Amino acid sequence: MREIRFRGKRKDNGEWIYGHLVKFKNAYYILPETATHLDSYFFIEVDPKTVGQYTGSKDKNGREIYEGDIVKAEGLISIRIRPVIFQNGMFCIPGECALLPLSEYAGEGNELEVIGNIYENPELLEEAYK
Repeated sequence: MREIRFRGKRKDNGEWIYGHLVKFKNAYYILPETATHLDSYFFIEVDPKTVGQYTGSKDKNGREIYEGDIVKAEGLISIRIRPVIFQNGMFCIPGECALLPLSEYAGEGNELEVIGNIYENPELLEEAYK
């Protein structure tokens, strides 16, 4: 079974937090993985624009890949820098002609490396699409 986990930037201090996502009264909260009780004290409000789900995949360095990460995709012929998105029911890397499912891309001997994310490093994509 796939591990379902989310991340988001805390509204109070801007730090990343990882755990289980809860939406309540138009706000988004994450129950941290380290929480030991289901007490409202442990739910931390996050910026909904930064929420991303864990893809279930790791990059070549063992780092977890989340929706919204920017990956350097090294193939046999070229290197691409692309965001990880969720579309049509799957995590994908936008290709030049089509969406490439993340699992299919990694399964073909290509290497992925997380080099940033769309929230903190948007300039990486600006360079990639020039």
